[in-house]
Amino acid sequence: MSLLHRYLLRQNLFLILTVLAAGTSIYLLTDLFERMDVFLGSGLGLGQILLYFLYKLPAVISQILPAVFLLALVLQLNILDRSNELVAMEAGGISPLVVARFILTYGLIWAVAQLFFAQVAGAEGERASARMWQEQVRGKDLSLRAVEGLWFSEGDQIFHLNKAYPNLGRGDGLIMYRLDHSGLNIEEIIRAREFTIEKNHWRLDDVLRILPGTYTTESLKELDLPLRQNLKAFATVETTAHPTELPLWELSQLIQHLERSGSNVESLRTAWHSKLSYAASIVLMGLTALVISRFTSNIYKSVGLALICTFFFYSLTTWCEALGSRGILPPVIAAWMGVVGPLLVCLALLFKPHIPQSTR
Repeated sequence: MSLLHRYLLRQNLFLILTVLAAGTSIYLLTDLFERMDVFLGSGLGLGQILLYFLYKLPAVISQILPAVFLLALVLQLNILDRSNELVAMEAGGISPLVVARFILTYGLIWAVAQLFFAQVAGAEGERASARMWQEQVRGKDLSLRAVEGLWFSEGDQIFHLNKAYPNLGRGDGLIMYRLDHSGLNIEEIIRAREFTIEKNHWRLDDVLRILPGTYTTESLKELDLPLRQNLKAFATVETTAHPTELPLWELSQLIQHLERSGSNVESLRTAWHSKLSYAASIVLMGLTALVISRFTSNIYKSVGLALICTFFFYSLTTWCEALGSRGILPPVIAAWMGVVGPLLVCLALLFKPHIPQSTR
């Protein structure tokens, strides 16, 4: 690493840590004030409250990191310009492209770090904080978390579960429809009052077996079905988090399970790609900082433009993800359009000659 790169890196790290500390503090304090009445009502001590926010800290950092990266770069470029260091670099034969390449490479490294941090420490922290919120603050027993009105298929069988308790491995109200080889006719209908998930099968209790072809019924006390379906694929019962908040590998497994059961996974696929595009947005923020530095060297205008760009980015990505979740756009396009679109705009502005810069 050259002396210039070490200097830029040291300066940027200081700014990122400063902005990150400020942003994280504001985020956590806002959350604390909103939940203070609930915390006091639950009787939690100061140590438990601090532990809760410590669990949330990695997720908060990974969430605000793109905006922090943009603000830190805007401040750094403004400082370099106001101290005439950029002019000195050009006078010394250092092209502005050297600084631009450093920012893009640096942004790519932060993008990889954000993805790893969000999917490992952030996901585990969210899981722990959600469990703590439900059990210690709300006083709920997570083992009683239920999934209602669940449909899935396995082979030539279609199942409807009235209510299932994935953590307990049991449920109430099961109906199974077994189809013939053509898939058009029902060969058998099985109704069970209760069911329990065993190691290699499901045990049904209080069973009514109906054979439409022969117009006969049969009552059974118990019946074993060789099913492989894992109910935990249908609900994040251990974290109480929304499925879209799962880490990439767990979300991939959930999507595969739901696809095999015939469920709609457009929303989950959009969320999966959005995790990658959100990390890549840090590179976009680096280009945005370069564009802002070309338009103005006024620090107040620069920070204001950075905040406007951040608001626009979050609004655009949220809107695109909503379109993808509803099936209006394909998941890949919905997840990446909010990043690729602004990225192309930034590249066009950077390569546009003679952008007038406002006065200080």
